[in-house]
Amino acid sequence: MKIFVQKPGQKETTSYSLQKVKTELLAGGIREDDLAWCEGMGEWAPLRQVLALAETVPQLILPADVLKRQARLTTAELAAQCFKLATSFEHSYTTMLQNLQQRDAQNNVDLGRVWIELICLGAFVVNYALFSALKHGPRNEVLSLYRDQLKQISIAGVGDSYKTLSTRIYFYSLVVRRNAASPQDLPRQIGKRFAAFCGAEDSKSLIRIGIEVFEQVHEYVAQWIAEIGADNIVAAEASDEVA
Repeated sequence: MKIFVQKPGQKETTSYSLQKVKTELLAGGIREDDLAWCEGMGEWAPLRQVLALAETVPQLILPADVLKRQARLTTAELAAQCFKLATSFEHSYTTMLQNLQQRDAQNNVDLGRVWIELICLGAFVVNYALFSALKHGPRNEVLSLYRDQLKQISIAGVGDSYKTLSTRIYFYSLVVRRNAASPQDLPRQIGKRFAAFCGAEDSKSLIRIGIEVFEQVHEYVAQWIAEIGADNIVAAEASDEVA
């Protein structure tokens, strides 16, 4: 979940992850009494209050060493690593469900349905991160290869897993297009769509979980691709020619 902080004397705000806020506080870059805001708050408040709320949102733990830091990748290697990432959040999803069960016990949220939707959301966010990070080059090829990899996923309780995944990716993509003019609102709109798919569109907990998954996975994949460099992602044929 992003936390927006406004330092004294500055009109513009800066967004931080929860971990980055803690780091900046220790370094003295921001203070606990700076004005801040995060999803779920009605008004801006001192950062210490915002932190108290943000700490209640289950954090997505990104798996270590799934995305390899390499100087050059083929499109097939990129798609395979992204597929591996999309299917490696089981531990985090389990923790999120346990937290949700404790907080929303009275709302009778269907945890099995939420589990299915978490898998679909994770697959979509990786797809979206690839689409947005690869501005040029073999973007379509990477996306096609990634989609082919998704056909391997088998979700318990779902008859046609790939059809379900494809349908969710389509509807989430519609949300992206509808918010093209206001990208700052996209995480919240994705969170709301996620909650609606879970059958509890008014659940603040589900909306926050959707936002957390979207922001963390998108930032992780985008940063990884930026470090590699889009020009260093090549089709398999081109890689063979270089070799």
